[in-house]
Amino acid sequence: MENKTGRYFKYAIGEIILVVIGILIALQINNWNEYRKQVKEENEIIQSFKAELKTKSNQLKISIERNKEYVEHSRDLLSFIKNDTVSVLTESDVANFISYYPYQTDMPVLNEILKSDNKLVSKKDIIGDLRQLSTSARKVEKNLFYIDEIYNSKVTDFIISIGFELSYKIGVGENRNISLEYIKQNGYNSKQLIALFNTVNILRADFTKSQKEMLNLIEDLNSKLKND
Repeated sequence: MENKTGRYFKYAIGEIILVVIGILIALQINNWNEYRKQVKEENEIIQSFKAELKTKSNQLKISIERNKEYVEHSRDLLSFIKNDTVSVLTESDVANFISYYPYQTDMPVLNEILKSDNKLVSKKDIIGDLRQLSTSARKVEKNLFYIDEIYNSKVTDFIISIGFELSYKIGVGENRNISLEYIKQNGYNSKQLIALFNTVNILRADFTKSQKEMLNLIEDLNSKLKND
């Protein structure tokens, strides 16, 4: 009787072990399937993110180059005005002084990834880079806001005062001359003019600098994701 009970006990233990093993295997298979699903979703969002990086990289390069041209041209003219070696500005000069090339800072795919770290399962090592890029984008946006603010206040008043054509485009149409004396008669002496143009130039330079920093971060991320 005892032998029979012992055999039943061993049989029951064996059955329990088999059930536990079966459950563990089922859980492992389920976990593996879930992981594969997450990797697939990760790959899809990484591809979307790479496309977003490419778009932003191209936009940044264009904006940086255009703003660099504005800053360099304005810097030379400012030197002439400060040294009192120029008495007339052209509409093209004024356009270079007050113009800036904007940049759309929105990055919806980046924001979507950063909403939850679970979006990445095999690329968690780049989370820090993504957060740094997001911070950089906000800095670019802030610098753009400062430019917009001075343009909407000081620059707009200046444009209205001297009768500058808002529709004027560099290299297109008649390039009228505007004397510094005329500008002075309309409320802007040399010091005020220099202060305005200097402020615009400084803000554009800061904007361009933050754009370059963001572009470097994008290029670093592109390098890390190039094999995906």
